[in-house]
Amino acid sequence: MIREIRPDAALAMMTNANVILALACRGLPRFCAVGSEHIYPAQVSVGRVWEVLRRIHYRGLHAVAALTPECREWIMRNTSAKQAPVIPNAAGWPLPLQEPVLPPDSLCRRGRRILLGVGRLSYQKNFPLLIDVFARLAPSHPDWDLVILGAGPDHEALRGQAAEQGLSDRVFLPGVVGNLRHWYERADLYVMSSHFEGFPNTLAEALAHGLPAVSVDCDTGPRDIIRHDVDGLLTPVGDRNALEQALSLVMADEALRARLGARAVDARERFSMERVAGMWESLFSEPPGVERPALSTVAPTRDGTC
Repeated sequence: MIREIRPDAALAMMTNANVILALACRGLPRFCAVGSEHIYPAQVSVGRVWEVLRRIHYRGLHAVAALTPECREWIMRNTSAKQAPVIPNAAGWPLPLQEPVLPPDSLCRRGRRILLGVGRLSYQKNFPLLIDVFARLAPSHPDWDLVILGAGPDHEALRGQAAEQGLSDRVFLPGVVGNLRHWYERADLYVMSSHFEGFPNTLAEALAHGLPAVSVDCDTGPRDIIRHDVDGLLTPVGDRNALEQALSLVMADEALRARLGARAVDARERFSMERVAGMWESLFSEPPGVERPALSTVAPTRDGTC
């Protein structure tokens, strides 16, 4: 296909495709061949064979883009990549509407506060922890409901967990919705409890829609999206009590939610399509063979300064 199309640039996504692109480029006229990693490789094994191929053949690519600085460091330390620019995902705002549409007020009564989580219902997202923490918070925050949007193999187990906690009327798992935008706008607080991430798009989307967030500071992504105590709060990995305390603090304080939400909308610019596309265009326009310091987003400190 590369011989037939003769592209100016080619982009592969994830380890297997990156290796295949590097191999396909061998012996061809030089063009900008770029790979990309969309999860933190240290967290997900691709098997011994692909790990060896990745280590050897990434040198055949002009660059391998990373979503976060931690991912960049891993790529440069564990593969033969020439460079690993940090280019985040863009955050869609406002998100388009599509089917299925589930109006928030058809599930949660008007006047109820909504703690919102979104993601595949699988081990990675660690929703059992979120339900357990919410069960401890529910008595002291009687006007709040927990809604987890998404589908996956853990759906029935999570529903059963909520029922065992006596929270079937306050924990809702309606599945996938196509009007996620309406849920971000209706919710009062976003929460992420994941074991690990690459770059959690839903977290950036929530902020872009003006929704403050509390997230576990897992590898990788949350610390590159949330500016601690500016547009959300980060809690240490594995610290259930810290997550509970952070959620309780924000759930109890409407003024705090308003302050965090007012700065959350900065994500519209920080992760705008125009800004992210500019990073890709800059990378693609480099002459093949040129190596230079990695492109990077401006990394905010925990107090929100840059």
